[in-house]
Amino acid sequence: MVGVAVYGLGEKAIDFIPGGLGRRFLALRAPREVLMQVERDGRLDFLIVRRSDGTYLDEDCDCTEEDIFDEVRVSAESEALIRVAERGGGGLVVVDGPIYFDHWAKTHLLKIRMTAVERLREAGFVAVGVVKRVDKSQKLCAREVLDAFPVEVDRRYCNDAYVVSNAAPKSGIYLMGPFHLRYVGRDIRYYAFPDKVFWYVSVYGSVFRVEMLYDDFKRLGGEAEEIAAWLAWTVTSRWIPYVIDVVDAHARRLTANLLIALRHAVKSRNIPLTYDSELEFLDALRDHVGV
Repeated sequence: MVGVAVYGLGEKAIDFIPGGLGRRFLALRAPREVLMQVERDGRLDFLIVRRSDGTYLDEDCDCTEEDIFDEVRVSAESEALIRVAERGGGGLVVVDGPIYFDHWAKTHLLKIRMTAVERLREAGFVAVGVVKRVDKSQKLCAREVLDAFPVEVDRRYCNDAYVVSNAAPKSGIYLMGPFHLRYVGRDIRYYAFPDKVFWYVSVYGSVFRVEMLYDDFKRLGGEAEEIAAWLAWTVTSRWIPYVIDVVDAHARRLTANLLIALRHAVKSRNIPLTYDSELEFLDALRDHVGV
């Protein structure tokens, strides 16, 4: 289950999926015959029963819960981005998360996201991603990158957050970059990924990444770094850019409300929930009440 929020379209302060931007927000994994029944029922068109390649989310699906979540998230976010492009006007679109997933095992999601990004570019928009969780990223852990920083890092335990937090002072706001990321490797699937340019931002020791396509970086010229700097200077008390903080708060609240409603519907039919599902409900309840 995902909830998507878009801030600053003009017609409404905030718009959502599910809501004015689309309906499909919930994936269902079940036996094939159940999924086929759901697919035929128009009242259940908010449910996702197939992956992007057309295969059912049934007992034969070679996918984990994380795979399903990533697919639902990318599909819902990309649908929202296409709706933004359709409304036109041009400008800057800031995405909560990477421009695209850059792991070779998720290349099937690349086409979904890049279709949306290309639609934005055709409508005069530039898409920029803000990645908040970078402690598992190792984009700065290549030897030639580490050699350029005045820090001692054991490459066996290296991650980007550690490199940046050691390279930048703990007081103040610092912008590191731009870095040009080109994908090469023995696996031909790496060549499907377009080049990126990214910066790392350190705000009083808190670290996040700003990224865009290399083609947009070239087109924007000096404005590209001004965008990264603007995002750095507009951080909130949660140490993330203001525009990201707004949509993150609304999306979390929306998802919590959806999960609470879903739990009520399931419980009212005397369907037991797993321990993990009950824990997720408690987390959603905390988000709902703002604890």
